[in-house]
Amino acid sequence: MEEQFLAFDWQGYIGHFRKLDTNSSSLSYSFPPPTVISGMLAGLCGMERDQYYTIFSPDNIQFGIQIRQRTRKIMQTVNYMFVKSKNELNLSAPEKHTQIPIELLVADIFPRTYLNFRIFLKITEPSLFDVLHKFLSENVKRYLPYLGSAPFQSWLDMLDIQSVSVDSDAKSVRSVVPAKILKNANMFFQNEQKSYALFFEHMRRFFHNEREPGEMIDLVWEQNHGEISSQFSTLVYRFEFDDESTNVIFF
Repeated sequence: MEEQFLAFDWQGYIGHFRKLDTNSSSLSYSFPPPTVISGMLAGLCGMERDQYYTIFSPDNIQFGIQIRQRTRKIMQTVNYMFVKSKNELNLSAPEKHTQIPIELLVADIFPRTYLNFRIFLKITEPSLFDVLHKFLSENVKRYLPYLGSAPFQSWLDMLDIQSVSVDSDAKSVRSVVPAKILKNANMFFQNEQKSYALFFEHMRRFFHNEREPGEMIDLVWEQNHGEISSQFSTLVYRFEFDDESTNVIFF
């Protein structure tokens, strides 16, 4: 099938993308997982909850993620209602609240600037491309986008892509990278002029119908400069915009 591409910046001041293996302390991923991006886009287009999983399957759409603003995490304790049954939603329980630590994702110089994730979409389903292009380009929202949780409002800016090509000679990318496609990560540490910091995130790639768990994926990202140098066992796409170009890997 013919591939079509979209790109947009997803921005906001605070995010929380709850890790699936976290315990009572709600830890956060360092960038939005594919399932969160799918849910946000489905809500943007007004798709019903739990009805869009097949539409956003890896056969129809793949994602590239670029962390545009260096991030950090802060811990806050929040009050939740202590509810064991629906009859206690009126705060009639003897213990009305419980305090839970939550990890919040912010920009490294928060609040002077905000989170910025550039999301790239590679779409093979024509009808999905049409509906996403319509809502993104016209800045129409059926449901507001949030950075993981409802309190954390955000905004989207669609980008004008000048061209997309496969860069067969690419030795570096400025996006999140699946760990399994790195062939020679030693190249990453050959530059003695820069201090690099690699991190891994283990997250869900997608859901099947009825919210059945889909594949897990290990993703690598670089904290200090946003660039990963290596040889890659998959295609690297080069995006040209008005003011810059960047290499991206999809998953």
